[in-house]
Order: sequence, then C-alpha cells, then structure tokens
Amino acid sequence: MSIQLKTEKGCYYHIYNRGVDRKQLFFDRRDFGFFKARLNRYATEYQICILAHCLMPNHFHLLLHIEDSADDNVLPKMMHRLQTSYAAYFNKRYNHSGYVFQGRYSGKQVTTKKYLAWLVCYIHLNPEDGGIIESFEDWEYSSHRNYFNVSNNPLLSHRLIELSYLEILKEYLARRKEKEDFLIQYMLD
Repeated sequence: MSIQLKTEKGCYYHIYNRGVDRKQLFFDRRDFGFFKARLNRYATEYQICILAHCLMPNHFHLLLHIEDSADDNVLPKMMHRLQTSYAAYFNKRYNHSGYVFQGRYSGKQVTTKKYLAWLVCYIHLNPEDGGIIESFEDWEYSSHRNYFNVSNNPLLSHRLIELSYLEILKEYLARRKEKEDFLIQYMLD
C-alpha cells in the first residue's frame, strides 16, 4: 500500500498514476472525456487549481495547486473520488472487475519555481517523448492548448502570473535538444 502524500494549502503537487500492471486506462475520446470532466468537477469542488495535465493511454500526470481557501487534506479526498469514479465507469463500460489503477496515486510536492516551470513542460511533452505522437502540440488530452487561452480559466490565469509559458517551453526544448545531442555524441565516442 502506498503512503499518503501529506499536503498543505498554497502548495503545488505533481500527481501521477498508471493502470494496474501498466495496462491501458483510456481507449477512446469517451474515456479521456469522462476522466477530464470528473477531474475538472472535483478540482473545482475542492478548490484545487489544475496548472497542467496530460492523460496518456496508460497513465496520467497532473500539476495541481491547492488554493489557500481550500479545506485541509483536500488532495487525497479529490484523488480518491476521481480514481474511484473512473474505476467504476471503466469497470462498467469494459465489463471489467478488479483494480483499474496501480495503487492509490503517487506524487511529489513542487518546492521551487524552476522545478514548477520545468514540470509544466515535462507534462505537456509526455506524449511526444513517449513516442505516441509526433508533436506534443497535436495531443488533445493535455492542457498545453489552455496556455494560449488562459482567460477561460481564472484560477489558471491567477497562478500563471509569475510564469511565462512560451519562454519556459523554449528553454525546455533547447535543453532537451542539448541533452539529445550530448547522448548522440557520447554514444559515438
């Protein structure tokens, strides 16, 4: 059994989980849509801002901020409801019984702005880095596109005042390219 992540108001968290035995969680738009709708509903209810998300076929990443006005211990409550409701939906839709997720969920508190900025890019680039799609910009199950229309999400707008997404993305991509070039050179030597 996983240890429950201790959470605090006003803090940022990277939350992730995958299908049990690394099995697929999402098979089509309906599955992705159900999970995303429940995520938005529960995040709003528990006063948790979704800074970034990416739903992959067999796992998900969430970057969350617990608002100062939220009740204590809201993250475990929200994640329990989210995963329980998705598991019930999945089991009914696919005539499946048993576990859907590999444990409760995992997560880490994000303690620096530099790590926070890096994480936003890491989450959005996950489909491309995982070889699922050629360009992360084409993946419709992440929040990358939301960063160009933050006015529709006041919580997101409020949290991004300190972040310049395009500058961060540009730097992240450059560093990723440097790393790839280094590895290629290292392998050739």
